[in-house]
Amino acid sequence: MRVGPHVISIRQNSKVRSANARFLQLAAALVLIVILMAVWLVRDHTVLLADMHKLQTETLSNTITNQKVARNLDELRRQGERVLFAATPEERSQALLVVQLVASSSAFVTDVQVSALAGDTERFLKANEANSRLSESARTEWRELTQRLSLLASDISFKGLNLGTADLKEMQTLVSLNQMKLLAALLVLTFLMLGTLFLIRRDFIDPLRRIHTAIDQIDKDTEPQSAAHSDIVEIQAIESSIGAQCLAQMSLRESEARFRTVFEMSLDGIVLHRDGKFLYVNPAAIAIFGARSEQELLDTPVLAVIHPDFHNIVAQRMKASTEQGIAATRLEEKYIKLDGTVFDVEVQVQSIVLSGRLAFLATVRDITERKQSEAKLRIAASVFSHAREGISITDAGGSIIDVNESFSRITGYDRAEVLGQNSSILKSGRQDASFYAAMWSDLIAKGFWTGEIWNRRKDGQFYAEQLAIQALRDPQDAHQGYVALFTDISERKALEAQMHQMAYFDALTGLPNRRMLADRLGQAMAASKRSGLDGALMFLDLDNFKPLNDAYGHEVGDLLLIEVARRLTECLREVDTVARFGGDEFVVMLSELDADKVQSTEQAAGVAEKIRASVAEPYFLNVTHPGQESRVVEHRCSTSMGVVLFVNHESNPADIMNPNFPLAPTSNGSH
Repeated sequence: MRVGPHVISIRQNSKVRSANARFLQLAAALVLIVILMAVWLVRDHTVLLADMHKLQTETLSNTITNQKVARNLDELRRQGERVLFAATPEERSQALLVVQLVASSSAFVTDVQVSALAGDTERFLKANEANSRLSESARTEWRELTQRLSLLASDISFKGLNLGTADLKEMQTLVSLNQMKLLAALLVLTFLMLGTLFLIRRDFIDPLRRIHTAIDQIDKDTEPQSAAHSDIVEIQAIESSIGAQCLAQMSLRESEARFRTVFEMSLDGIVLHRDGKFLYVNPAAIAIFGARSEQELLDTPVLAVIHPDFHNIVAQRMKASTEQGIAATRLEEKYIKLDGTVFDVEVQVQSIVLSGRLAFLATVRDITERKQSEAKLRIAASVFSHAREGISITDAGGSIIDVNESFSRITGYDRAEVLGQNSSILKSGRQDASFYAAMWSDLIAKGFWTGEIWNRRKDGQFYAEQLAIQALRDPQDAHQGYVALFTDISERKALEAQMHQMAYFDALTGLPNRRMLADRLGQAMAASKRSGLDGALMFLDLDNFKPLNDAYGHEVGDLLLIEVARRLTECLREVDTVARFGGDEFVVMLSELDADKVQSTEQAAGVAEKIRASVAEPYFLNVTHPGQESRVVEHRCSTSMGVVLFVNHESNPADIMNPNFPLAPTSNGSH
């Protein structure tokens, strides 16, 4: 019996619909289970991310606090050095005030060990502030305090850097594990959906299509044809499309995870804002603006944290970034913390499209400390450039790194000529090697040296300078170089030499005067006691001097005295001395005569005879008067002399130079 086509179609459709309903129920149940599992994993992952964000925020806050405490400990040590070794009381007072402020900072209160060490340091510095020189015990105590400060600062800084690292790694491991679970659930859900689609196509759609094709062919009395190959190809294409989409989603999630890691861990503040409101902020931005939480900053308008002087600049930068589509140039601006504190920042802005709308991504870096350091450097550079003292800076090997204008003015060397040269190019050679050895010994032992030194200018001229050299050390106490400050004291030295000349030498003849002779006589008598050699003192008085003065004037008399001084000097050895006491009186001191008294007496008598003969020779004096022709005056004079010998003498120099002191007769009978 042949069944009609409509009956067959109804029966086949009923079977297919029944099978499809059961299959869909099973597939729906599996999909629901996988979806619930995925929702549970997503919720768990969200909680883990929130906990990790909280831990990162706390870790960053604690790290910043520890770094601040470490910097304050280093600052306490540096200011302590200024209190103990500053050049002036004002600098010591200023440094002690800084020490008190640092020691009482809130960052020290929370840590008992830090607070106790800061208190010990402050009390020590107060006790030794007024001492210009520290005792050895005080120096030892200060070295112990600085070692404790350095060790504690290093320990706190190390703890701050490693604080929370283990917890963060454990949290990151949990997040990674949860991500893998979520990915596995998504993959299972994807394969279930793919399998459902494949089974629906194979067990429902394709059979139904083949039934309808068979019914049509039966109605038309034609043989059915198979389409299995095309079905397989189509299913493979569907699987390939779904696999590509899954891989794209995985890549997107990985990219988002990397971006969030950079966003959260960046040391620079990163903010995302739109329509004048913050959308997202990272932990660094929360710390920079002084907010207690992320929400506190999100509730604050963007313009509220920007200084009013920069509102127009910010608007122009955002407009330029929007129109050009590139990141604006990094600029320095002023922002305001939530507590009202104004601080300097470095900002860069980039416009982006977020959820189909324009937004701005900005990186903010607090540069307050850098600006303060730059201001100090500018002041130091101004002092360096405009100081009246010459300043040179060298490295540890003595090579010149920099000099100021006064250096060039004093030495004659341009800055470019001395850079890289050793500072020994200024050496004059007037100091011996022992002088420089002592100078370097003080520099190494004390860290500084001051004194007078002779140097040489570029043109070869010698000049005296007052020099102060300070050794430069890094935080590890290693030598970095030296800074030298000096002033030209040539005029002062010349004035001192002039005053010395006036005090110890005769202005007319240039011979030593009474004071200089007394000094040299004392030295000669002391040397005579040590060596046992005799010495002699000869007193000379010119005869026939007053008539020359009366006849021709004091100018001609002065010419005679100058010539007599020259002749006396020529008659003596280098170890002997001739001095003028005033008028026509001269004194000759003979040193290092023979130890035998008879021999020394004969030596003194021989010198006296030589002097008598030289003085007795005629003088030809050139006389010049204003309005008259110059003429030569011939004059003859002699000298009266007395001699006293000394060896192991009990008398002092003043007794021997006394005119009433008994004198020995010379060979010609004079005294």
